Order: sequence, then structure tokens, then C-alpha cells
Amino acid sequence: MTRIFISHSHSDKEIAERLVDFLLSALEIEEKDLLCTSIPGHQLIFGKSIDEQLKTYLNETIGLIALITQDSLRSNWVIFELGSSWAMSKLVIPIMGPGINYDDLPGPLKNYPGVRIEDENPSYRLTDVINQLAETLNIAQKTSAKKEVKKDYFLSQLKAWQSNLSHSDLLAQKQVKDLSLKLQQSEDLYRQAQTQLEQQKALILKQSEKLEFLQQKLAEKESIMAQLKSQLSPPTVEVDLKSEKGINYTKLHDLLAQQKWKEADYETYLCMMAAVGRNKGDYFRKDEIENFPSQDLHTIDQLWLKYSNGHFGLSVQQQIWLEVGAKIDYDTECRLADRVGWRKEGDWISYDSLEFSLSAPKGQLPYKFADFVGLRGFCVSSFASRLVECKNK
Repeated sequence: MTRIFISHSHSDKEIAERLVDFLLSALEIEEKDLLCTSIPGHQLIFGKSIDEQLKTYLNETIGLIALITQDSLRSNWVIFELGSSWAMSKLVIPIMGPGINYDDLPGPLKNYPGVRIEDENPSYRLTDVINQLAETLNIAQKTSAKKEVKKDYFLSQLKAWQSNLSHSDLLAQKQVKDLSLKLQQSEDLYRQAQTQLEQQKALILKQSEKLEFLQQKLAEKESIMAQLKSQLSPPTVEVDLKSEKGINYTKLHDLLAQQKWKEADYETYLCMMAAVGRNKGDYFRKDEIENFPSQDLHTIDQLWLKYSNGHFGLSVQQQIWLEVGAKIDYDTECRLADRVGWRKEGDWISYDSLEFSLSAPKGQLPYKFADFVGLRGFCVSSFASRLVECKNK
């Protein structure tokens, strides 16, 4: 059974032989315990594929010593042996020749401790290798004086290493390495482009869905605005004073016909309170706003539109609410108030400070009913939907 596998480039045969000589002089092992394929008696057999034989030997071995030179880093078989040993969790000890650093080692082996010929004391580190192999293999060390001689000989040979490959071989290997690097870079760029393309597709899909949603919402708002706009033209016929709750709108009719705007605004408030079963001085509850009788709302709106010639009315307020954002929040409520004159220079004005005339901002009246609500935007937005329901009946 092979106990120690010597991974090396065929061009480093002589240095590998010196390493084998040193190991045999330092450890109580026989030649059969080592596998170094460049040395006679250790070569691979005929009739079987190289990779299958290497896999078999590596599977049986306990540890691998990697003789790393510039030539071995160019050898696909050395890279194969290192990768397989790492994958099998074997003991891997790199011995690095001139100009080789840990960063030059392939993959995860960059983090493996080893022996560098350019270290300050490579001889001490090589002694550490022998100690670990003896412990791992559970074998004794030899005390022969030849051990130190053979160690120094191996280290001197490694330190004096020069590539045995021909100039054409080196040039060809460099070209292969350069082409491999360019291929890797091209593949990386391709993967990056693919990733970016997928991200762009996802972004376009998301934006398309968002655009479709916004178009749907815009169509809904345009539909509401179109219906409300149709209500802004003052009626040319007498308003039918209908009420679902039996409210008498005659007084409101007369006050508006006389253009008594403040009195009509207060009467509007009283009629709306009565429509939800409340008295003067009271105010709406949220559910009452949401369920306000649509027929009464329509009657009040039509009276204000008719006698203000489309200047005042619930429909006018709701169209302005749609134009300023159509949201039920304080910012939208403030924009609505700025447009209809409920606020001036950022401050809410008192009820008595309103201008009860046709020279007031469009949509300022009616107001008293909303002043008691506190949430004017909610009230206006809810009445908008009720008016649309009434229009569709």
C-alpha cells in the first residue's frame, strides 16, 4: 500500500529523486511505501488510464507531498493530484521552490502550511515535515547521519531549480495559460451580463406591473372626475327636493335663492344633522359620514350648484379634492383647504372669517358641516363616493 505520494512535474524528476532519497533516509519506510511516478520502479502501469490509476493511488495513500515549482504549476496532472487529495481530506504538504508563494497555490491549498525554499530556515521546516509524517504514519525516524546530508542535498537542488522545459514548451504553456485566463475573464463577463440582463428583465416587469396599476387608478379617478364634472353644470330645471329621511329642504331652497350664503350654510348643516338623526350643536360620526343618505346629499348639492351657478357645492369640493391628491390624510386636507379658502397663509381661519359671497374662492361653501367633523378631507372624500352612487341610480 502506498503511504506517501510525491506529486511533481516530470521536468522536476531529479529534485523528486533527491526528495525520495531524503525520505528513505529519514523514516523507517521502504520504497514501496512511496509513489513517485518519474522514478524507475514507480511508474504507472500500462493498460489503464492515468487518471483512474492516480485516483486509486491517491485513495490508498495517507499523505501527499507536493513539490511545487513553476513547471508543476503548469502541469494539469499536478493540479489534478492536488485537487483530488484535498477533496479526499488527505494530508497535503506543499514544498515550494524558488519564486513560489502561498498565493500561487491552487484553490484552498493557499491556506495550507508548507515549506518555502525562500523561508529563513527551510531546513527546520523540513524537519517538522518528517516529524508530522512519522506521527501520522505511526512509524519511527532513522538516526543515520546520512539523513542531514541528503536533506541538505535536496534543499540545495530545490534552491537551484531551473525549468527543464524547452523554450517552445514554456512559450506554449504561457500561451495556454494566457488563453485560459482570457477565457475565464470572458466567462465571468458573460455571467455578469446574464445576471444584469435578468435583473433588467425583473425591473422592467416590475415597472410594467406598476405602470399598469397606475393606469388603472388613473382611469378610475378620471371616471369619477368625469361624473363629478357632469354635476357641475347648474341645473336648468327646478331641483326636486327629495329626501330619504323626510327632511324639508324648502328653507334651504329659499335661502340659496336669495343668495343668503351664511344662513344657507348653517341651514345645510342643520339639515345634514337631521338626516343622520342628530340635533343642532352635534357632529357627524365616521359611520354616519360613510352611510349618509345619497338622495339627501344629491338634493343639497344640486341646490348649491343651481343658485351659485356652479361656484359652490359638494361636487365642486370633491373635484378639487381629486385634483389635490384624493388622499385621506392631513397634507391633502390642507391642500384642499388652501384651494377653497378654509386656510390662509398656512393657518386655519375661523368660521366667521369666511367670505360668504360669490367672490369667495370656488368650493368654499358649504362648510359648516365639515367644520364640525374635524376631518374635513375624510368627509369630503366620503361624500364624493356617495354622490357618484346617487348619480348612477
